[in-house]
Amino acid sequence: MKPKRPSHEFSRFRQAISPKRLEAYRKSPSDKELDLLATYLWNIGLCEAFYPVLHSFEVALRNSLHQAISRSFYEDWLDKIDSRILFPEEVQSIQAAIESLNKKNQIISTGNLISELNLGFWVSLSYAKYEKKDKLYPKLFNDKEFLPYLPKTQRTRKTLSSTFTSIKKLRNEIFHHDPIWNKSNLKKEYNHILEAIQWISPILYETTKNISRFPDVYAQGRTIYVKTLEAIMSDCEITPM
Repeated sequence: MKPKRPSHEFSRFRQAISPKRLEAYRKSPSDKELDLLATYLWNIGLCEAFYPVLHSFEVALRNSLHQAISRSFYEDWLDKIDSRILFPEEVQSIQAAIESLNKKNQIISTGNLISELNLGFWVSLSYAKYEKKDKLYPKLFNDKEFLPYLPKTQRTRKTLSSTFTSIKKLRNEIFHHDPIWNKSNLKKEYNHILEAIQWISPILYETTKNISRFPDVYAQGRTIYVKTLEAIMSDCEITPM
């Protein structure tokens, strides 16, 4: 018979997560430790399952915005850091990206800058301050190649800002390891990201949707993780809690 693992190994597993942190994963007052741990693992699974849609959205958004601004204003707007288009906050973000590339001994190219600038920068280009005659909106919407599949009735800066800001908020929660399992509208938020991808490219939308595991992970809940933990606990010198 295979010898059981010592109970202190499971105790260290608990400590690594911390009981205090686990309280954020309580679904009901009657939840046992096993339930909390399973929900914690399910939350990790949900966060992982969001990666394909978040990845596709962020890459497509920054390239789409860059290309549209290049067409509507001029091609090297990002390299020259033109303050006629941008506000000081965004100019500072570009300067910080240049400094970061220099520290990493990377070439200061348009492509590298696009990648180095975080999602917050690109989302900020949809804020109300950019809805001015000499700024981005409504001029960008005159470009039919900019978000070509965005419905005409939704083709407003306000629509973009609301959608992009919401996606950025969820992305930050996921990347900061916050609980998302208990969000009542989590499935709706997932669909909103897919919808934003579709505004840019229906093919990217379809391929991203096809590789996404989110619907399955969301639907199965914590059941599979309960079974995994029960198997581990049965292999230790402890009783389920």
